[in-house]
Amino acid sequence: MAKRTNGMTDHRLDDAESQQATIRGNYRAWGQFSMVPDSSCGSNGALALHQPYRLVEGRLMNVVGGHIRSTANLQEYELRAGDTLLLPPDCIIELLEMSDDTRLQILSYSDDAFAVKNHEVIQVSPQGDEHEQIALLVRLVWLALGQTPVMQSVVEYLFQSLQSLVVGISERETGRTLAEGDSRKRMLFQRFLKLVNTHCARERSLTFYADVLCLSPHYLSTMVKQVSGVNVTTWINRAVCLEAKVRLRHTHQLVSQISEELNFPNPAFFNKFFKRETGMTPGDYRER
Repeated sequence: MAKRTNGMTDHRLDDAESQQATIRGNYRAWGQFSMVPDSSCGSNGALALHQPYRLVEGRLMNVVGGHIRSTANLQEYELRAGDTLLLPPDCIIELLEMSDDTRLQILSYSDDAFAVKNHEVIQVSPQGDEHEQIALLVRLVWLALGQTPVMQSVVEYLFQSLQSLVVGISERETGRTLAEGDSRKRMLFQRFLKLVNTHCARERSLTFYADVLCLSPHYLSTMVKQVSGVNVTTWINRAVCLEAKVRLRHTHQLVSQISEELNFPNPAFFNKFFKRETGMTPGDYRER
């Protein structure tokens, strides 16, 4: 469910502040952890198609069947049965397509439990024993969350093991496909995207992001275009538009309030920008 806090969407699987274990049917939660072991997303309302959500918690999505196409922090990902997607806290995700036979295992955990460096989005396609290891760890998490009382250290170690395994698979896959120079550029590009997602509401200039990354504006501009095929301004505009969509869809803020908080000079300018990016006005997007 999505609950509104300070005008933003806190999309999470539970109210996980409580230290009491919650066990009901196809759902278990305790403290900063929660899990749905078999979900089709649309059927239980976890995520709807074509609606951007800002995830408060980190999330591991293990695809058991079918396929999904989605965006996460502006980049597109396509996942099929056997793939795993690791999403950092504060990530904006939107499901673009999902087959009727899609089944997911969804593990949710707080920022404190997310240990991945730079809070990257990670997609992996485990093979052989790695796939079995992920499946086993997911199963063990489900069993551990069902214990009474829940053993905190066991749940924490299992989640950490899952994260470490996914990161290790990702590093192996990346190492096979990227030369050292390309790997550094890819890392810088990921850092750039994270900054854009964090600061786009107030900062639009190339110079700002170059300064934070300790790069020259020319190098940052060239590197981003080489890695992604898209220029810096386009990425910033996409991030601003996505932020606007989240606020329009999941808050009761007036368009004029959103315009001001996203640092537009006036609502008319915001309307023009949003229509150029999406083909519809903010009001039309909110009402569709």
